[in-house]
Amino acid sequence: MTAMIEFYYKKPEDVRRENSTRERVATYGGAVTYREIDLPDSVCLTVEFPDWERAQKAATELRNEGEHIEGPSEY
Repeated sequence: MTAMIEFYYKKPEDVRRENSTRERVATYGGAVTYREIDLPDSVCLTVEFPDWERAQKAATELRNEGEHIEGPSEY
């Protein structure tokens, strides 16, 4: 089962922050599969993982760093 999380941060767009997030989730097998910038106040990165456990671990790590994460959920 594939799982995903959504990583939100407030605008303006921050390429360094996004690249750092991509590197962190990659250690859990995650990959950013969608980037939404049409939201009024924020940017959302959808990150897909090969399984629920890896998605949960990545979500926990990012939350512990103070990031706003939704999920994981089935994808």
